[in-house]
Amino acid sequence: MLEAKLLFDADKLEAAGARGIVRLACIVGERSGKAGEKYAVIDSSSTSGIETSGVPDIALLQEWARERLDRLYTSPGRRLGESRWEFMEEFFTQFTAELGVEQ
Repeated sequence: MLEAKLLFDADKLEAAGARGIVRLACIVGERSGKAGEKYAVIDSSSTSGIETSGVPDIALLQEWARERLDRLYTSPGRRLGESRWEFMEEFFTQFTAELGVEQ
């Protein structure tokens, strides 16, 4: 059904791009606060069992966004998704450069 595909794409697109990054940051911050953490935790070593360097692992955010954009149904949705993905790639590149982290 076309209406369901459009609604699905709209939901996934809202979670990508600049809005998606801010939205996700708010969600992570809110959940961290409820978990008693002082700062937002993007990837907790307690759940993965992997030692962390204390630097945020944004690969999780990139993977999350890419997975959603890869599932878009409509051609217009995929075009918008690619545009938002391009922005997100630039953002994550700048973000890691400011942190001094090698990708």
